[in-house]
Amino acid sequence: MTDDEAAFAEALGEIRRLLDGRSYEEAIVASTSALDRFPGHGRLYYSRAQAKLLAGRKSPDFVAAIEDVSRAIELSPEEPTCRFFRGVWYFELGNWNQAAEDLSEAVVLEEALGSEYYIESARLLRALALRQLGDARRAEEEVARCRPSATFYARGRLWRAADVVPVGSRPNES
Repeated sequence: MTDDEAAFAEALGEIRRLLDGRSYEEAIVASTSALDRFPGHGRLYYSRAQAKLLAGRKSPDFVAAIEDVSRAIELSPEEPTCRFFRGVWYFELGNWNQAAEDLSEAVVLEEALGSEYYIESARLLRALALRQLGDARRAEEEVARCRPSATFYARGRLWRAADVVPVGSRPNES
């Protein structure tokens, strides 16, 4: 490991410790400082986006978080986590088109990696965004891919698959 790689790993570790310790303002400062030294690392932008969002817990700054995570996506376009969270944050803002687009991309990237970590939540939120856009058919198709027990907390409430398509009206469900 080179000295730069070691310094980057140390900086990222410190930011994670600050986030875990709920020292969000300090994490913003540490992320910004690390970005001055390592501007080409998407993980630092993503970490700062998280810190910005968590620092304003009662009144989150989704716009500032989206700006940083968008830069992270530019630097690491194959990272599904960034697409997923940007989609969630657009969903929180009511930007249904962008939410649906990012959540679709998150599913594609997760599937390409052979991972299912965000797929269920991404599909559910995408279905809800499509419903908001008036595209009931595509919303129903998307939610049909979810387990009936799928849930996700967003926009101040817990969403369920039944919020898109009522229980009992989904294919293969009695």
